[in-house]
Amino acid sequence: MSRCLCRLWKPLGGRAAGPPSRSRGWSWGRARACGLGLGLSLGLGLGLGVRLWGPRSECQSEADGEDVRGALGEAKQRGRDLLQRVKVTITTRLLLSHLSGIRHYEKDIKKVQKQKEKDKMLVKEEVGSKASDQDSKEKGDTEKQKETLKRRKEGDHNKRPKSESNSTENSGQNNKTIQIKADSDYSEFYIKEKFDSVFKSLELFENDPLMFKPGSQFLYSTHAWTLLSAVVERAAEQDFLQHMKKLFLDLDMLQTVPDEHEPIIYNRARHYVYNKKGRLVNCPYVDCSYKWAGGGFLSTVHDLLRFGNAMLYSYQVEAPEGREQTQLPGYLRPATVSMIWSPVQNTELSWDREGRYAMGWGVVEQSQEYGQGRYRRHYLSHTGGAVGVSSVLLLLPGDPRGRPVGSPPQGVVVSILCNLQSVNLNSTALKIALEFDKVRAGEPPSATSDPTSQYQLADQAKASQPLKHTSTSS
Repeated sequence: MSRCLCRLWKPLGGRAAGPPSRSRGWSWGRARACGLGLGLSLGLGLGLGVRLWGPRSECQSEADGEDVRGALGEAKQRGRDLLQRVKVTITTRLLLSHLSGIRHYEKDIKKVQKQKEKDKMLVKEEVGSKASDQDSKEKGDTEKQKETLKRRKEGDHNKRPKSESNSTENSGQNNKTIQIKADSDYSEFYIKEKFDSVFKSLELFENDPLMFKPGSQFLYSTHAWTLLSAVVERAAEQDFLQHMKKLFLDLDMLQTVPDEHEPIIYNRARHYVYNKKGRLVNCPYVDCSYKWAGGGFLSTVHDLLRFGNAMLYSYQVEAPEGREQTQLPGYLRPATVSMIWSPVQNTELSWDREGRYAMGWGVVEQSQEYGQGRYRRHYLSHTGGAVGVSSVLLLLPGDPRGRPVGSPPQGVVVSILCNLQSVNLNSTALKIALEFDKVRAGEPPSATSDPTSQYQLADQAKASQPLKHTSTSS
């Protein structure tokens, strides 16, 4: 069962107005604690952990990587520093953007590099085939019209055109898909061992070689964020889970807790997966202590909305230059949020080919290539996937066009949690966000709106569909 809730942000008047206490939205079902999975836990941890660099600071990253080296050195306790052995520097920024070169679940460097080459080739073929497909479609439509006119003249109205019958039979012949080994195929995905600390879990990969030179390529990595959690613990001088619980309390996210097996958690959801025969079965037991930052928290759609609202508020609330601040400050400074939401070079985004990865978030930037053409909205999102879990958190800031400087924050936050493994949710969340944004702006929904806007909505949602060979699980 998936649970979704969408929240609209409307302008608030008055002095010192905080995030709205009431919002128009919709939901169904009781709030249940469901696993976030890899990815969504990443964005959650980053948005909260970034405050370590000082209260509402600009999040100065340690470019020399001292905290990273210190975290590894403390874990090994024998002075054998991994980063010194391989003669490279890994910074916090590289860990945040999955550019560190630390492996994911695949340990074979050759297989990883070969797969990345196939991915690039597939994207090029897909982009190149769009134009030819459009041309062939137009020619095919013309031929169908001619054949229909011919049949009408002959009085044969019941005969089916050959082009239509052949199209259904050959529709799958030209589909080129690459069979990639999913995360769920690796034994490391189903670890049942309990790790006493984040430093202990570093032993899973601390002696493995880097996949590439840090900063040169993008590789989504759960283990990179495990190392990041060790950096956070060292910088905070506090146990990672205790530190996160304090930050959850600050944002009133009282239902967000570590996914531990022993505690009795009210309304904890059961997790399911389809087996090889296509039957729905219970997921196997796993212990998430080896990847707290990368996919080890339980939460609810309401808590995720609170987090999304806090990020969206922090991003937009800022007093105009030379004027007094009339609203409460955000959890983070707008400059800090802008920095972590800025696309990073050499990154990619699996769940939306038009976007790029930033720091713990996927970003699609605002763009419009032609006048009266397709307008692509700026939005932020992150999907999550783990054993029996799929999720997405999507933020659609209010359209900056026509928004007065210094006006209250506006936008839409969509949260979807699903207790079923390997479900792609980003395109669904985007469609919901765009529809609710029309309501927020006072526009009619797409069912009664101009057909052109419907096509633009469909185009952007279609572009957010992941490649067939990519996987959102971790």
